[in-house]
Formats: sequence, C-alpha cells, structure tokens
Amino acid sequence: MKHYKYLLLDADGTFYDFPSCEKVAIKKLFDNYNIPLSDDNLALYHSANSELWDLFEKGKATCDDIRIKRFIPIMK
Repeated sequence: MKHYKYLLLDADGTFYDFPSCEKVAIKKLFDNYNIPLSDDNLALYHSANSELWDLFEKGKATCDDIRIKRFIPIMK
C-alpha cells in the first residue's frame, strides 16, 4: 500500500454546511455594526464577495481587498 505524506480535504459542503455557517457569521458581524441582516444587504455582500474572489483568482485583487472591499457596498 502506498503511503502519503499529506492528505488534503475540501471540507466545504462535505464536513461543514458552509452556507449556514456563513449566515451565522455574517449575522454576528452585521449585529456588531448595527447593520440589518436583510435580503438586500446579503445580496450586496454576496455580489461584492464573488466579484472580489474572481479578481483574486485572476491576480487583480489581494486578500486585504477581499477582507475590506466586500463590505463597502453595504456601508453606503
């Protein structure tokens, strides 16, 4: 039997219910900054987040961009 030095697992959707965990985390964050957890605010967040991850994968955004800029549409 072949032995492996590392075993990598993609846990999103397998071991973790990412959408549920994400919603709980976003609710806590929004509550901390007195931002209502509305469908519109979630849509703004998800749109900005997706766009920034796409830019990151193309080398046109940094981790700092993602951490900060995905919340800018909600703060306006």
